[in-house]
Amino acid sequence: MPGDSIDTVVDALRTESEAIEFIHVRHEEVATLSAAAYAKLTGKIGVALSIGGPGAIHMLNGMYDAKMDHVPMLVLAGQVTSDVKGTGFFQEVDLPALFEDVAVYNRSLESAASIPEILNEAIRTAYEQKGVAVLTVPNDVPLGEIEFALKDEPVIFEPSYPTIPEHDILEASKLINEAKKPVILAGVGTKHAKAELVTFSEHAEIPVVITLPAKGVIPDKHPNYLGNLGKIGTKPAYEAMQETDLLIMIGTDYPYADYLPKDVTCIQLEANPARIGKRYETTISLIGDAKEALIQLTANTERVTDRKFLKACQENMQTWEKWLKEDKAKTTNPIAPEALMAKINEIAEEDTIFSIDVGTATVWGTRYLELGHKNDFLVSAWLGTMGCGLPGAIAAKKHILNAK
Repeated sequence: MPGDSIDTVVDALRTESEAIEFIHVRHEEVATLSAAAYAKLTGKIGVALSIGGPGAIHMLNGMYDAKMDHVPMLVLAGQVTSDVKGTGFFQEVDLPALFEDVAVYNRSLESAASIPEILNEAIRTAYEQKGVAVLTVPNDVPLGEIEFALKDEPVIFEPSYPTIPEHDILEASKLINEAKKPVILAGVGTKHAKAELVTFSEHAEIPVVITLPAKGVIPDKHPNYLGNLGKIGTKPAYEAMQETDLLIMIGTDYPYADYLPKDVTCIQLEANPARIGKRYETTISLIGDAKEALIQLTANTERVTDRKFLKACQENMQTWEKWLKEDKAKTTNPIAPEALMAKINEIAEEDTIFSIDVGTATVWGTRYLELGHKNDFLVSAWLGTMGCGLPGAIAAKKHILNAK
């Protein structure tokens, strides 16, 4: 969002308008929430800017959304000019101190010559640590002229994962083969492995429970799907968790331990080793890429064709779906939210992106919207901030236009 202390950056963007699209919003919080949503959708870094002082303060909510949902973001925050910095000038705030908790990279630019190196380092850090990189930009610094040549080809950041030892895969496969009532709890770490998740679930006949922000990693109408777990989860998901003898956690840092089973064997598949055993004691830890690990687990486990536990879960789910169908058929005036969700399901396309705000809208969207593999589900998952629906829609529209 333009303004006094960021105008030199905005003017520079105007001169490069054919290469860089500037999306003008009406509030700084919308800028950072939209940038966070764009990163959630694409895996690419989202960028937002505003003036310093009150504008920078307004950006904090969306910045925390990016931090807590672990997506890369670059924030350019304006600042008073260098000659009056530190004098208590109009709208001057100590921005590095303000951003200390939210940022994985937090630098104030001192000269034009330092911009290329610091900007490159900021972007790399945001990608590597999946967090917010902040550059505080005194309004006079971008006015400096330097000689700098861009590389012909941009550097594409590709995440790297450790290789999971074969003996760990074999140990996990053994536990899966021995289990009578296994359950998968799938999180956002499986979003890039949707097909592999379904293949593994079908191969071993294991029901799949999801975390709320992972809605869509397995189609809602898939027979092995039991819904999400938690306060607004499904009864079949909760009951399956209480009966399981093997919990398989994949790509999730699920925080509500009270909804997890008590003291059962657990396999945790996670790319970030810091999350292993954080919420639940693990028996086997698989640290690596969910997609590759699911392929290996499918190849090393026995094919199951008649799992009684899955059939019982499916029967429970049929009863649950009958209740939902009755809810969606309501004809009250004013219109019931459940009926509204049913109408949205009718007009939604196979690649529709659903941007869900926080509050009761989260309840209705999570429980009644029916997603397939080509749909996306956007929500402020860990921060849970209201007002994320419209910014998410802005990001979704831009993503769809770029894809086409």
